[in-house]
Amino acid sequence: MQELISKLGIEWQSLLFQVINFLILLYVLKRFVYTPLIKVLEARRKRIDESVTKAEQIDKDLADAHLTRDGIIAKANTTAHGIREQATADAEKIRTQKVEETRVEIQSLLNQARAQIKEEKEQALSSVRAEAANLIILASEKVLRARLNEPHDKELVDRSVKELMK
Repeated sequence: MQELISKLGIEWQSLLFQVINFLILLYVLKRFVYTPLIKVLEARRKRIDESVTKAEQIDKDLADAHLTRDGIIAKANTTAHGIREQATADAEKIRTQKVEETRVEIQSLLNQARAQIKEEKEQALSSVRAEAANLIILASEKVLRARLNEPHDKELVDRSVKELMK
């Protein structure tokens, strides 16, 4: 084997020295390059994982916010519909009440007008009766003075008086 090594031109001392140098270089690289590089890469991987996790959480929170928003909008629409229905019902109730109040007021005014017309009619009839009675009395006086003894005229006067009393 030594023969083979010498034919190849390898010196065992030089080889041993190169192996030791290589091991030292390997140790230095591992200690000062590979380990810090692995740490940096691991830290970067953790940051990326955290960013992905945060992004997923943000997406989830956004979806939850959309659901909450949709729920709030639906609740607001339901509340607005209820308020609108209540306002419509209240307006209809007020309208019905006002219509009834107006109807009662119109009926009251109509009754007052009828009572006033009836009263004025009674006054007019009373006035006409009084005037007719006066005219009959005047006519009766004239007839009685002219024909006091005629039974036909007396009957006419009695009949007129009776008609006025009706």
